[in-house]
Amino acid sequence: MWLRRIWTRIRDTVVKKFGEWVDKECHLIEDENDLNGEKAIKEVVDKSLLEESIISSLEKANKERVVKVKKRQGRHVWEVRPATFVDAYLFLINLSCMKREWLQRHIKADKTTFSMELADGYVLELTEGWKRMDAEAMLRISKDRKYTMKVYFYKGDTA
Repeated sequence: MWLRRIWTRIRDTVVKKFGEWVDKECHLIEDENDLNGEKAIKEVVDKSLLEESIISSLEKANKERVVKVKKRQGRHVWEVRPATFVDAYLFLINLSCMKREWLQRHIKADKTTFSMELADGYVLELTEGWKRMDAEAMLRISKDRKYTMKVYFYKGDTA
């Protein structure tokens, strides 16, 4: 019972923070794989649509002064302050492109990572505690270990 109250309080806090400005327009494409002569169709999200959804959501949050959003290196690297790993996770699953069921959870070296395959071999990853940049969480879209977009979530208000 107490756990449900805590989860409800966290959810309500994040909905206040992120619920109003999360983008709700994103389309899916069908990915056809040839498995033993049969074509399996699964829903995957196009990378460019997901990037645009993330960028528009971040810009709306900055405009409404919910969080401070800073662009670094053009459109490729973003910083969000203040935010925690829970905020980053709820931001991700509240995007219209996302379904919680699509995310795969991995725990390695006491760090939680959520990942999802996108179209054309791209991968979306949300990693907890990115120490190299002193971030609470990092959201990235990459292909063959080369990123196309990164979003760092920092706990503090200032850099």
